[in-house]
Amino acid sequence: MTIGIGVLCSTQPKPHSPRPDAIVMIADTMGSTDTDSTDDLHKMWIDDDLKLYIVGAGNLDLCGELVVTLENEIKELPTRSHGAISGAINKAYQMHRAQHFQWDIVWNKLQIPLVGNVADANQVKREWQQFHLGIHMLVATFDHTGQAYLYLVGKFADVDKVVHLCEFPGYSVIGTGGGNAQFWLNYRRQVLGQSIRQSAYQAYEAKRMAARAPTVNDKIEIAIVLPDKTFHLSEENPVISGCPVSIPELDAMLRKYGPRKTDDLGHAKPPSVPQRSSGRL
Repeated sequence: MTIGIGVLCSTQPKPHSPRPDAIVMIADTMGSTDTDSTDDLHKMWIDDDLKLYIVGAGNLDLCGELVVTLENEIKELPTRSHGAISGAINKAYQMHRAQHFQWDIVWNKLQIPLVGNVADANQVKREWQQFHLGIHMLVATFDHTGQAYLYLVGKFADVDKVVHLCEFPGYSVIGTGGGNAQFWLNYRRQVLGQSIRQSAYQAYEAKRMAARAPTVNDKIEIAIVLPDKTFHLSEENPVISGCPVSIPELDAMLRKYGPRKTDDLGHAKPPSVPQRSSGRL
């Protein structure tokens, strides 16, 4: 019932390092149940103290629980490297999964509390392999050098792992509108070295493309994360002083660019060097 988009980008052109060093996160605000829906379901978590920027899809109650577990794991990291961050996300996910397996499956299906087991080890193993939280999340953060990272968290059919690094080309999508958004970012050839404005606009286009799905609404939340500051744009706060883009500006860009090229939104090109005359006519 959602669209979530995460994009890595760069504040400076090559050969600036580290790169990518900025993040754009986008989500809609639609939520649906079997009998009702709302346009005010927020699916984005922003923690500037821990430099964690998250969008969730699927069971958002469980997403919220996992965010708290992940924050606690990130707090304990002695250093922020890709390996350490990836390990913290994996640990948080599996701890959360194990806890719900205990209460939701074991005590309701495999064991009588305070009495004993009603299932053998093989059945428990099968149940564990089939038990997943029913969530997808995009987790963006920075390592100790300032390099930005993006992770897709969730179980996919025929894939054993649940934490997927999305560093190249530098974007990922989740939710029922994800197919449309993925197609558009592929069409735009979005990559991690593009500027913040170009990346934000192309992600905005992808969100608008995703909104054609009946389970995605037109409302939007956008997090623009720079190395030293975060801007949270929404319907209530469409313009924020100092932010590289605003929602009204993105709307205006949509009318200007549509499916046309966006090269003039990219990094400024270095001045050309005059060619030396050969002395010939």
